[in-house]
Amino acid sequence: MKTRFSGIACIIALVAAGCAADAPPRAGDGREAAIIARSRALFEAEGRNDRPAIASFLAEDFVYLSSNGRPDRPKAEEIALQGDVTVETFSMLNERVRFVSADIAALHYLAHQRLRKAGRDGVICPYSGAMELWRHDRGRWLMVSRTEWLISWDEAAGCGRP
Repeated sequence: MKTRFSGIACIIALVAAGCAADAPPRAGDGREAAIIARSRALFEAEGRNDRPAIASFLAEDFVYLSSNGRPDRPKAEEIALQGDVTVETFSMLNERVRFVSADIAALHYLAHQRLRKAGRDGVICPYSGAMELWRHDRGRWLMVSRTEWLISWDEAAGCGRP
């Protein structure tokens, strides 16, 4: 009887541990802040056109999903674009992180960027909505996917625009 009880207790403990490992993290455990910090650091690397740093933030299976019908871009193409666009300033507003699982999270925010594009005169200052998918892999958060869509100045006012 004691052996049978020990076996059942062991199975319950293993199932409980497995469920706890898959449970989304609780708010305030620092993961949200870590993901937002990684996203900001990625934009800083893009502002410097630092391709090795950019590559270190993107998962090998990264894909940029076009919101306007253009072909999607895998990691190599996304990194190759660096230099065509110069990010002068970047700010993230109204950031929200939602966990799909303990190791997968979506980051959604309003972005305000001041950009210069190679071959074009002037500065582009769009507001855009952005959604990123992050995966915790071997102790660090890596971006798996990103998409952005332009929004109007008026719409941005309702999303945290100063």
